[in-house]
Amino acid sequence: MASFEKVSVQELGRLWDEGMASGSSVDGDQAFARINSKLDAKVAERKSQKRCASSRKPSR
Repeated sequence: MASFEKVSVQELGRLWDEGMASGSSVDGDQAFARINSKLDAKVAERKSQKRCASSRKPSR
């Protein structure tokens, strides 16, 4: 087996072990829905902060 293939197989094994040790699996759709919800909240918060900051600028 070539050196690259040996390293790749070892890395795959390490990643497999890491995944198995990380606990039970989660439903992908639920995970992405949770991530999207958090991201939407952060985007809305930033937009709100920008609106508040722009309304505080002194007019000339």
